[in-house]
Order: sequence, then C-alpha cells, then structure tokens
Amino acid sequence: MTPPGAHDKPSRLGAILHENRVAGRPLLWTGSGVAVPPALQRGLEALLARLEAGTDAPIVLTALGNAAPELNPFAGLDGDATPEPGGERAAQLVGLLGSGLCHELNRWPPHVALLSTAALDILAQTEITTANALATLREAGGRILLSDCLFLHDPGQALFGQEPLEPHEQRRPAAWAELTQRLETWLSTQTEPGAADDVARYAAGDRPVTLHVTHSWGGGVARWIETWIDADTENVNLQLRAEGPQTGQGCGQRYSLYLSNRLDAPLASWWLQPPILSTGEHNAAYREILDAILERHGVGRVMVSSLVGHSLDTLATGKPTLQVLHDFYPAWPLLGEHPGPWLRAGEPVDLEAALEAHRLLPELSDLDAAGWRALAARWHETVAARPPGRPAARARRRQAQAGRSRPHPRRQGPSAAARGAAGTAPLRPRLPGRRGSVRSRVFRPGRRRRHPAIPP
Repeated sequence: MTPPGAHDKPSRLGAILHENRVAGRPLLWTGSGVAVPPALQRGLEALLARLEAGTDAPIVLTALGNAAPELNPFAGLDGDATPEPGGERAAQLVGLLGSGLCHELNRWPPHVALLSTAALDILAQTEITTANALATLREAGGRILLSDCLFLHDPGQALFGQEPLEPHEQRRPAAWAELTQRLETWLSTQTEPGAADDVARYAAGDRPVTLHVTHSWGGGVARWIETWIDADTENVNLQLRAEGPQTGQGCGQRYSLYLSNRLDAPLASWWLQPPILSTGEHNAAYREILDAILERHGVGRVMVSSLVGHSLDTLATGKPTLQVLHDFYPAWPLLGEHPGPWLRAGEPVDLEAALEAHRLLPELSDLDAAGWRALAARWHETVAARPPGRPAARARRRQAQAGRSRPHPRRQGPSAAARGAAGTAPLRPRLPGRRGSVRSRVFRPGRRRRHPAIPP
C-alpha cells in the first residue's frame, strides 16, 4: 500500500519514511507527486518479493519513467515520425519490450521507489536525505535496482523529450538502450489498431501464452502458424524464429522473438555463437536463450512447427509441448522429396541411397547419412522421454511414417503430441503478473490427401 504523504521535499526523505512506514511491510515513496497506477505498484511489490527471496540485503526498487530524461527509454524518439503513445500504452510497451533485467542505479530515483523493510530500517532516519540515502544504503550492503520492464508515466513531462548536448559532448548510452531501439522500431512499424490490441492482451497478464518454434523460410509452415495465431484471439502467441541472415553460416545464426504475427518488430533478438547449422542435439547457449524466454514471458505451452535452426532442447523444456509434423524432419532431411521410394517393409529408410539420388539443401548439408540417422535417433529418444499424448490429427500419418524411418528395429512412432501437464551483474527475476502453465490442446487443422506410400 502507498501511505498518504509518502512523498515530499527531498531533504525530508528519512523523516517521511519514518512517519509513514508500517512494521513488517515495504513502503512506496513517490518524489514527483505523480499517482502510481495500481498495476505498477503491484509489479514493484511482486518483483521486490522475488528479489528479497534471494538476498538479505536492503533493496530499493524503482522503474523507468519520463520524470527524468536519464531514466526515460522514450527520450529522443522522433515525434514527427510517430505520435507519442499515451501513458498506459507507453507502460504496456515497456512491459512487452523490456529485457526483464534489473540494473543498479547510482543515484536516488526522482519519481518512485519501493523500499524493502530492510532498506527502511536503514533509511527511515531523520538525517537521511535524497543526497545521502544511496551512500547510507551502500554502507549497509544495499542497492538501488531499476527494472527495465516497469514504467511510470508523468503526464506533465514530454515523453520523447531529451536534453540537448553541447557541441563537444557525446550522449552516453543507457543500460536499457536496446529497449529504446525496440520502442522506435515498434512505434514506427506497428501503427494499425490490431497492434495495440495485441499489446493490451499481453499486458493484461491473465492470458495463456503459447510459444511457436519455427524457421524463417516462409512457406506452408509460416502460413499454418499465421492462421493459427489469427484464429486464437483469446490468448497470447509468441513466435521464436531461427534466422540465417548470412548465406552459408547456418540456419540458427540469430533467434528473434515476435508477438503474434508482427514480424516487422522483434521483441528481442539473440545471436548464437557458434550458430546451429541445421539442427542441434543439445546446445547450452540455445537452451539459455530458450529458458530466458519461457521465464520472462510466462510461457505455458510450446508448439514446435520446425526444428530447422533449433536444438532438440526445445522439445524438453518441461512445458506442455506439441510438435506439428508438417514433414518428416529430422528423420528425413530431404524436405523436397517423399521417403516412400526408399522405404521397404520391415527395414529402416535407405537414407544413403536417397542422398545419392538427391542433394540436400545447402543449409542442411552439414550432416551425412550417418549424422542424420544419429540425429533422428536422438529426436526419438527426446520425444519418447516425455509422457506420451494423443498425436495431433495432421501429425498422425507423419508420425507413423517417421516411425518407419527410424534406424531402429522397433517400429514405434514418436510421441510428437501434447506433453505432460500442464549496473552490477544484472538480475533476471521473472516479472510479476505473468501467466502460469496451461493445459495443452490437441488440434485438428484439417484432412490431408493420403500419399500412396503412407498406410491409412
């Protein structure tokens, strides 16, 4: 709760804290007189609780805002190119596009601060002012932390305003400079009303979140995902796309995360070093990216439409997972050819003969027949390690065919279906108010014509 009068002259900071503190509870202080929206207060309180769970140190937690240019991620954006968003939408965009990190500040925040009880024990003294509060806090082992996903809008200050520099000066990039770039891209490209609806749906924090894992090659896979997302208007959908901007350097050079079908403005991007060439069995750096996405955005379900450019780690996140078998990959890497001619009853697919007759796509030529067989075996092992579920309708025949393509005497198809049940060194707390796990659903996108080589 915000006690009345928990803001006043900076010189009286300690006295104000002492007068308004409630034993055993954190205290919200405001320095600008701007009303703190309930959503922001809840966010600060929940995040502080998570931070306190990992430390006994005093913590003062604050947010971005336009009360001070050095804390404003919108500062310097071009108002002629795009109109300033309103305060609520500005806060929603920061919540969507922020990285989810906490950064240490080296000065007392001018607009809002939530003090832990341990911080109040240190700072609720009559001699404390905004000038000496930070030094006193640091002497006790405490810190002032700023979340780059929370934002307080001051309607009395320009959102895009920025202080001019002298001719000899160069502007220092903020720790959240990447957020400013994302905001600029989003505001300049996502101008239709539907974009605001997608952001508001995400910001509500009460909708299940599905993560679609795919490549960036377009085609039928992309159209299928686009159709699914367009029809799923009640929930939040994110796309994690493997991208290969430089020819010949791998399918998984960069990973970009998108909201809904808004592919012009990534929420975040990561370069993988070294890149995944076709598909990896396990990749620690990729798994770190994936785990960060799941935690940051509260993903409740994973739908894998393509493993091209990804690691098999995406099938073993512990979240309800559904793999949509648009083709037989990775058990069959010749995406333009059907495996029927190289199948014999009771025998694994003759991949060596197939690769002699047909070339792999250049992007998938990092493995030979033995390498693809090993990857297929690991794929089956990964899927089989998860609790089996009903296969999706589109996947049933693909699943049976993939089972016959495995280099193993047993003819058991993969369970590619719904899985399971539902500053300083930056901190990576999951932001409050995000979504929990949701039950996965079996879907039936439609019937497909049976190929003569596939049994009914």
